[in-house]
Amino acid sequence: MKNERSINYTRPNTRELPPLHLPFYAYSTGEHISAPEDKSYNQEISNFVEVVWSISGVGEIWLYDRKYEMHSNDVFFYLPGEEHFRKALSPEWHVRWMCFDGPFAESLMLAYHYPRCQHAAQPYPAETFTALEKLISNSSAFAARECCSLILHVLACAGGFSAEYGQSEKILDRARFFIASHLSDPTLDVQTLCDRLEVSRSKLTRLFNQQTGVSPGRYILNCRLEQAQSLLSGTDEPIGVVAERCGFSDGQSFLKFIRRSLKASPLEIRRRSTGR
Repeated sequence: MKNERSINYTRPNTRELPPLHLPFYAYSTGEHISAPEDKSYNQEISNFVEVVWSISGVGEIWLYDRKYEMHSNDVFFYLPGEEHFRKALSPEWHVRWMCFDGPFAESLMLAYHYPRCQHAAQPYPAETFTALEKLISNSSAFAARECCSLILHVLACAGGFSAEYGQSEKILDRARFFIASHLSDPTLDVQTLCDRLEVSRSKLTRLFNQQTGVSPGRYILNCRLEQAQSLLSGTDEPIGVVAERCGFSDGQSFLKFIRRSLKASPLEIRRRSTGR
């Protein structure tokens, strides 16, 4: 007999994004209490970010053949396109979760540079989650914007802290700075990064996976995509110039990259942002 208990709240229409222009949108939220015999496994490709906050008990989350043990006030996040699997290790595992999607959902989550699983420095923000539950089904423009602010507050509370700033953090900071300052360079890749930082590819990959949840190659692509979205939505620069500033010397490669990542052409993304 299952001891699983789940409460789920969603926005009015989860099949498409709301017509209001926002960087991201609340998708769903809720809470889940499970026992060891209950397993939550979603093999479907999800187009949203999910943040899981462990309230009490002990649980386990699997991602890419790695297991993360979750204790009280631990926080974990999934990115779009990842399979979701979790199960309880204690007699009861109580979690609260929220999901958000939209053009900048993944970029927003990665911009915090949180490790996949961390112990939050702040207490579990119960009131914020409750407020999100009450607002998410409201279809008004104000409610959609307010949901964004609530999601940001949860993400702020989710931040953990490190006892010391070690060599690994220094390497990552140097890597992030180098990537940000060389995005327009078409030759920027993982090997270039390793050569500049004088670090092995395996070590750099391990550090990025541990601290950001993605490989250095994926991190570079995410930064290029974030810059492309920003330039397409917020400037009138020609598409060719945008491509060059994002590190693409070939316009066709840029077009394929945007279509593959955002399911739309650069021109379509610009038109959506301007409403024309």
